[in-house]
Amino acid sequence: MESVRVLHLSESNQWSGGSVQLLSSALELRAAGFESLVACPAAGALGKKAAENGFEVFNLKPSGN
Repeated sequence: MESVRVLHLSESNQWSGGSVQLLSSALELRAAGFESLVACPAAGALGKKAAENGFEVFNLKPSGN
């Protein structure tokens, strides 16, 4: 059986409630056997914390529109 991949997406550079929720969800899903990937600004707080927790982080550069 193939593993399930989940892409978590955030445009925020800040550490906020949404970032906390995203990282918590990614950690819980990984513990349950899912593969979690994170797309966000890599230099932002969420990107750094996700990388520190062993997640692959895809650098998202919001257009600002």
